[in-house]
Amino acid sequence: WLWLKSPKKTARIIRLSDLVIAGNQYLADYARYYSENVAIIPSTVDARAYYPIEKASSEKVTIGWSGSPTTVPYFEEMVPVFLRLKQRYGNKLQFRLLGDPGYVNEALGIKGVAWTSETEVEVIRSFDIGIMPMPDDEWSKGKCAMKGIQYMGLGIATVMTGVGMNKEVITDGVNGFLALSQEEWFEKLSLLIEQPELRLSLGRAGAVTVAQRYTMQVQLPILNDLL
Repeated sequence: WLWLKSPKKTARIIRLSDLVIAGNQYLADYARYYSENVAIIPSTVDARAYYPIEKASSEKVTIGWSGSPTTVPYFEEMVPVFLRLKQRYGNKLQFRLLGDPGYVNEALGIKGVAWTSETEVEVIRSFDIGIMPMPDDEWSKGKCAMKGIQYMGLGIATVMTGVGMNKEVITDGVNGFLALSQEEWFEKLSLLIEQPELRLSLGRAGAVTVAQRYTMQVQLPILNDLL
């Protein structure tokens, strides 16, 4: 069974394939070492579920993260930033974490919420700001910005680490924010907390980006042509 986990199998499978579909440019560049027939189809959401709606106004601003128990360390790296924000904005700010029901952070007032396919969209819609922090490493460069695309598709103002495909999805300050240092995260999240009109405008622009490029309804005809 160890051969199933062998990283070398990826190159062998690519060599044997008539067509290789990669989720982003970084993965496509890797695949082109072993195949001449490589296409990019990005991660997508279903436009029938992922669309913006008008939300009731609230005095509280919710910063939300969606992931899994294995990616919670990415969230944890940002806790010092969140504590600074909590100190500055107090009860105006709250946090939600989707994907690890065992996660607890009393200082931030967080009890993780379990992921289910039935409730995922509903929980993410409760976010005012969606965040996708990640390390700047080779593994992250292979990721396809899926969580950010989900936030944006729902019209939620989104902040992602400026790494890999995130930089293709977001044009900083136009349809979301990119941040690298913790200071940049603090500054850009502060802007969004303080300016509801900025959250709204970036959320709308993000939803347009997703509708144009990152829905299965847009990408399915391209996939059909490739096949």
